[in-house]
Order: sequence, then structure tokens, then C-alpha cells
Amino acid sequence: MGAQFNSNSSLDYAVLETVPDTPSAQRGKISNYESLGFAAFGQAGKLAVIVSKLTYAWGCLVAYTVVLKNNMPSALTDQFCDDESSSSR
Repeated sequence: MGAQFNSNSSLDYAVLETVPDTPSAQRGKISNYESLGFAAFGQAGKLAVIVSKLTYAWGCLVAYTVVLKNNMPSALTDQFCDDESSSSR
């Protein structure tokens, strides 16, 4: 059976598996994906992780805005219009 790893060491394990020549001084200091990208691919890896995270956040913002745009008019109509005026539509 394989070795058991807790969540604190899983990122360090990923570094050891993907980047076997990582300096031993850096192995315990990788605590985020930017550090992992830097350890694996240098500055380009760190930049790729940052761009990926920003793109994901921007995509979530756009999706949230679209959902609000599609649902807010009907929610406001249901909340603030009386039953007679909304049933005549």
C-alpha cells in the first residue's frame, strides 16, 4: 500500500514527485501554488499560476454578473410589485 500523507505535506509531496531536484532548503517552504510553480518552472511557472488564478477569478465575476443580470429584474418585480399588476403581464 502507498504511504499516507496529511494535507500539510501533500503540496510538498507534489513538489518531490514533480521536481526531484528541488533544493532541500526549499522543500519545507512551499505552502502555496505560486511557490510550487516557481519550484517546478521558475519565474515562468509562478507567473503562469498567478495568471491562471486571476483568469479564474475574472471568469467567476463575469458568471456572477450574468446570473444577476438574468435574475435580478424578475426578483425585484416579484418583491416590489403587487399581485394585481404582476398578474396582468
